[in-house]
Amino acid sequence: PPPKSATASTAASDRAEIERLVVTEMEGARDHDIDKTMSVYAPGDELVLFDAAPGVFKGYDAMKAAYLKYFAMFPGRPVTEIQDLTIGVSGDLAFAHSIQKWDFQKPDGTVLKTMHRVTNVFRRIDGKWLCVHEHASVPVNLFKEEGGQ
Repeated sequence: PPPKSATASTAASDRAEIERLVVTEMEGARDHDIDKTMSVYAPGDELVLFDAAPGVFKGYDAMKAAYLKYFAMFPGRPVTEIQDLTIGVSGDLAFAHSIQKWDFQKPDGTVLKTMHRVTNVFRRIDGKWLCVHEHASVPVNLFKEEGGQ
């Protein structure tokens, strides 16, 4: 086995790469840059998104179509923030979960303020970390009579 310091260094490097991917996806979506956004996702049919939109999107092409629809729905540049990012890595699998603030500008100029709980699963494919699963949800208070956040 590799020396313990090398293993710790690799784990830190993997966590830094996963963090970079989470940030890259958010920046790409914020900037309506489809190539940057999609660069973090695995190609083909392995990719699955459970979205807050709502919907289930299976495959790279379906995910790309969902992002392009979002870009059209919210033409302005949203205010974004990642909070409480947690990353775990084990071998060729990793996860990240966070709270993400997205303040979307609607076509009429009004702002839709949202908080999303986002979990990503990454797999190292041919030496490169890529997202193979994403789950995004919006908190709902089931104990409040009228629902809502």
